[in-house]
Amino acid sequence: MRNLHEAKKEKLATQFFKDIKVYQQKNNEKYPKYGSNYKYYKDVFVNLLICQKGLCAYSEMALDFDYSEKKEANLWKKGRFIGKKTIIDADIEHYKAKSSCKEECDWDWNNLFLVSIHINQRIKRDKPVANFMRPDNQKYAPEKYLCYDFNTQMFVPKPSLDDKTYQEVDKTISTLGINTSDTVKSRRKALLLDFITDIYNGKYTYAEIKKTKLHEFFTAFKMSEPIFSDKNKMKKYISNKKKTTNKN
Repeated sequence: MRNLHEAKKEKLATQFFKDIKVYQQKNNEKYPKYGSNYKYYKDVFVNLLICQKGLCAYSEMALDFDYSEKKEANLWKKGRFIGKKTIIDADIEHYKAKSSCKEECDWDWNNLFLVSIHINQRIKRDKPVANFMRPDNQKYAPEKYLCYDFNTQMFVPKPSLDDKTYQEVDKTISTLGINTSDTVKSRRKALLLDFITDIYNGKYTYAEIKKTKLHEFFTAFKMSEPIFSDKNKMKKYISNKKKTTNKN
């Protein structure tokens, strides 16, 4: 889960931000009621998609590989997105659940992220989460709280964390669906094992994959760099991959 603090400064939906400011001035700093029928819903949806480079904010699974096309100037007019909203498997999600803050955070830009529908509706839902793990928290850094276990293909809390923080991070990993097996984990595992095979066989270097082939799961890829530079470890994982394939 990458830090999105700088990325979310790219505010293309300027009419949305103006509308929120006016509404709050008239309504004691509250926000309009959240809903997909809100006038600027599509603008916010696409703006988040662009900020997140087409990825789910939590799992880093690609939601839209063509997100960059939506940045084109002819698709934005006077702060509104006038292009067609691509139908993708994603929801606007509230990091701090709406049920716990109601009109205090309904359209708070700092509380909004685009995530996969599966994670939003089936896993996180209205569960509380640690604020220090919020993707656009300026102080958040994945390497500060997370490690990637290549054997299990899962993110785990960093062992050096104090007990309280360790438990909070562990709970947040589960709540945000970062390791959900039926969608995220299996896809991430397949991608990383394919990269291992390509590097081991000399098809691409680690740097080449990072520059031209990597379009999702950036944090897992970065944290797995020691594996990609160890021939013996790569050979072991390739062997295990073949055994699994043969069984199936």
